[in-house]
Amino acid sequence: MIERRRGEEGGFVLGERGFTLVEIAIVLVIIGLLLGGVLKAQSMIENSRVKRLASDTNATIAAINAYMDSYATLPGDDIDAQSRGFAAAPDAGDGDGLIDGSWVPAAGNFDTDETAQAWNHTRCAGLTKGNCIADTVDIEIPLNSFGGYLGIGDGRAITADLGISKKLICMEKVPGEAAAIYDTQQDDGVGTTGSIRGSAANETAQTAAPTATSYATTANTVIFICTGF
Repeated sequence: MIERRRGEEGGFVLGERGFTLVEIAIVLVIIGLLLGGVLKAQSMIENSRVKRLASDTNATIAAINAYMDSYATLPGDDIDAQSRGFAAAPDAGDGDGLIDGSWVPAAGNFDTDETAQAWNHTRCAGLTKGNCIADTVDIEIPLNSFGGYLGIGDGRAITADLGISKKLICMEKVPGEAAAIYDTQQDDGVGTTGSIRGSAANETAQTAAPTATSYATTANTVIFICTGF
């Protein structure tokens, strides 16, 4: 702050002095409010992403159930998919009552695995967003709110993926803390039990049947989680 004071010959000269404690306190309060606002905004964004995990999972389960109600078979596994009168003729399943394949298909299998065709069949039936695609064309797997794949799988097709012997909705690249919150809100909050489980190992290889583990909430830890239904 600039201060005027009287000089030796009666005139005024300009001098400088430091900030007062009150001024410093005001600045610190303003900085604190700004930081608090940023953290609050980040928390709101994170919470909205967790809510989207739940809404995307529930919407996908509803689409699969609706397909079963309409055609008495699982999407992806539908052996009569090419004769349903869809806008295109999607690849048919083998009709064994399971959605076979990794919930994120390996390279080269995005047009053949039943887990990919499950998305295509529900799109062809108008139950999920996206285009109905003919066989031999790669199927687009949607992304979850954290940028990883949102996949359809089947724990019954292998030795119980994550210990869940049911149809699965799985999501990868989910931060451990967000996964723990999601599980707490939707299930029992434990990564190794219940209908929602997670693992940091082997995110997409369903055939490896990774073991469920407790949620790691340390910084930069991402896992995949599956919901059985």
